[in-house]
Amino acid sequence: MSLIGQLLFREMFYILGASVPNYDKDKGNSTCKKIPWTKSKKMIKAWEEGRTGYPYIDALMCQLVQTGWMHHLGRHAVACFLTRGDLWQNWTVGRDIFDKYLLDADWAVNNGNWLWLAGVAPWSSPFFQVYDPSPGPKTSLNAKHAPEFIRHFLPEASRKRRASSQSGGATKKRPAAAK
Repeated sequence: MSLIGQLLFREMFYILGASVPNYDKDKGNSTCKKIPWTKSKKMIKAWEEGRTGYPYIDALMCQLVQTGWMHHLGRHAVACFLTRGDLWQNWTVGRDIFDKYLLDADWAVNNGNWLWLAGVAPWSSPFFQVYDPSPGPKTSLNAKHAPEFIRHFLPEASRKRRASSQSGGATKKRPAAAK
C-alpha cells in the first residue's frame, strides 16, 4: 500500500476513534462484529512470549518485545494468528500487548488495525482469509528472509534444529499454544 493510503487509514482511524463510542472495546462498539472468542491465559502468554511453536510468529513476537517495533506485515501475521487464525483470542488482548511494547503505539491506529486484522470491522478483509503462520516463498507476507529473521530472534530454535538433524531427526511436537 502507498504512503498516501497508509495516511488515509490513519486519518480514518483518528476520525473513528473520536466519533465511535467504545471504539476501543468489543462491546458497545458499533464498528465491531460480535465474536464468541475463547479465553486462554496460557495461549495469550505463549503468544506474547514467542512460545507458540510457530517459529515465524514467535520470532516476530520476540522482535516486538526486544525492539519495540515490528514490520506492518509481521503485525498482520501475529494479529491474525492470535484472533481469527489459530488461537481465537479477543483482539483487545493483542491490542493491549502491542500498546505495552510498541514504541510507535498510537491509540486510534492500534485499535483500528486490531479491529481490521481480527476481521471484526466493516473495513476488514473477509473473515475467512487467514495468514499462514508458516509462510513460504509465495506468501503475501513477503517472508523470503524468514529463515535469517527466525535465526536472529529465535537462536534456540536454530540450535534445536541442528541438534535434531544431527541426531537423525526428532518427532514432530505439537505447538505449545495448541496444547
